[in-house]
Amino acid sequence: MYALQTIVFPCFRGLSGKIAQLNFTWVKQESKRKQEIKIIVMKKIMIIFMLLSVQIGFSQQATVTQKGRKVFVVGVSKSEGAVKTVDRLIDELKDWSYWEVTADKAEADFVLQVDVTASKGITATSWGGTSYALVTQLIDKEDQVFWESPQFRASPNGTNGFNAGNAVVKKLMRMLRKNYTP
Repeated sequence: MYALQTIVFPCFRGLSGKIAQLNFTWVKQESKRKQEIKIIVMKKIMIIFMLLSVQIGFSQQATVTQKGRKVFVVGVSKSEGAVKTVDRLIDELKDWSYWEVTADKAEADFVLQVDVTASKGITATSWGGTSYALVTQLIDKEDQVFWESPQFRASPNGTNGFNAGNAVVKKLMRMLRKNYTP
């Protein structure tokens, strides 16, 4: 007796950008015990392949963001304070010199997209002025986000020289240095 059983397992996005798949097909129906053993073996193979595909994804990210790669920085927000904060981030990235900041998106290996939001008013941690929140995303050449920062927030106070824009940039740079500097 014969039976057809196919399992399709989407694995990972390869370097070409296409999703790789594993296809398993059984044609001959065997005893129940043999089928159970094959299912267990197939599950183990799938688990190993999943672990390898995750590792491949991480290695692709590591290749894109390794030292000396070119990054294009783009700010999403257009307010004056947000633009100044993005300019400050570009200066910090150039001082760090781990990545080469480029003015042309076409020659960049990846994009660092910066979203800065500003709010005014008195809060528990500030004495008025403009508070900032900053989130960044690293985007590859296929416009796929492969890393997103947490939201960094700062309000103007004495500990940051009453410059919340610089404070959120410093917080982000601390995280980038920690994640990408050996």
